[in-house]
Amino acid sequence: MSFNYLMQTLFIFPFILLVYHQVSAITLKWYEYLIIISVFVFTDLSWFYFIFLEFAVLIAFSYLKDKTKPIALHFFYGLYPWVIDSLLRRFVLFYVLPIFGITDFRLFLENISVLALTELFIYIIYFIATYRLRFDFNVLIELVSTQTLRIRLLAIDIGMLVYFIAMEFFSGAEYYGHVDTLLIRQLLTIVYVIVFIGSLIYLNSAYKKHLEEELVKVRLSELNTLVTYTKQIEELYADIRAFRHDYANIISTLSEGIAHNDMDIIKKVYANVIKESGDILESSKYDFEGLAYIKDDALKSLIATKVFDAKKRGIDVQLDIPDTIDKPDNMALLDVIRLISILIDNAIEAALKAEHPQVMINIHEDDNDYIITVSNSTKEEKTPIAYLSGNGYTSKKTGEHGIGLVTIKRFQDQYPQLSVEATSGQYRVMQKVVLKG
Repeated sequence: MSFNYLMQTLFIFPFILLVYHQVSAITLKWYEYLIIISVFVFTDLSWFYFIFLEFAVLIAFSYLKDKTKPIALHFFYGLYPWVIDSLLRRFVLFYVLPIFGITDFRLFLENISVLALTELFIYIIYFIATYRLRFDFNVLIELVSTQTLRIRLLAIDIGMLVYFIAMEFFSGAEYYGHVDTLLIRQLLTIVYVIVFIGSLIYLNSAYKKHLEEELVKVRLSELNTLVTYTKQIEELYADIRAFRHDYANIISTLSEGIAHNDMDIIKKVYANVIKESGDILESSKYDFEGLAYIKDDALKSLIATKVFDAKKRGIDVQLDIPDTIDKPDNMALLDVIRLISILIDNAIEAALKAEHPQVMINIHEDDNDYIITVSNSTKEEKTPIAYLSGNGYTSKKTGEHGIGLVTIKRFQDQYPQLSVEATSGQYRVMQKVVLKG
């Protein structure tokens, strides 16, 4: 192993791992770094066709760290660092270094100063491009929730793989076979830079459009819920007005019974009217007072929609909001809405299969901590914790679930102050989310 190769590894491998961490948010242990770098070195010193191991090891670690993510994402995480390094390195060699009079590309392998200058340009260009494009790689998790964007991401994966193999093939043909492929590599580099950046910009804009559509849905849901909520209030007001009329008659009858000391009338009124009125007032129909404690209209709309929907589907819903609450200050409102929506949807879905469908929702603040607890009855005595995993619960078939799970996992990555706990037992599942203040 030459000194020049050692210097290359000191520059190149850290850049690969830095980009890998940035796009995947994976934190590696020291021995995992050692394993990955060992594979890199083994690949460089081995037969050319072992080159796939360079990105295969990154894909493997991504999969082992979080198996809930789609395969297309793991491939993206493994391929992206190598493709970016290849693109930037060749862009600097082909188009930047010649500005400084350096046209002999062999100097990159033989001259430490040229190597250091190349790597300096790579780091500068990468961080400037990353800052200017402002691409949030966390959105890739969300993008796979729609079929069209999932296909786009898969196409990008295939494109990266083809570029990487083609570029290494042409480089090997020139280095080992002495075939002049410089023009092909130059054209391939500039074309793929344009295509690749364009693809990332498209995905980013598509995700923003997706968020805008989600916001529109939330607003429409608010309007629809407002109509339903108003009707519910009108029905409750009508019940109260009728009860007030009946109450006046009850008082009149009781007064007459008391005046004549007629216990039969008093007992009859109690048995047939007062007791029955108490049963009516205890009905779950009057369990919406908690909504009045929610200050944020969007949050109130969401919870009201979910409660009304669950009741229509025959689920006994208990809403417990003991005091006035607003949306959390340290989490985006749309993320709060999506989080609560996933928790309640999962609870409703599981409760529908239970013998006695029931969902309980509790939201309160405790010492600046925002606490959301959603529990539900289940068909099974105990749901395996592997399904809960602190990421929500779903009973959908394999291949249909996971978006809710992955979304909550992304929230945990995005908001370090967010913790999710799930427990199961005695035919119930409880999901508790704590957002530290």
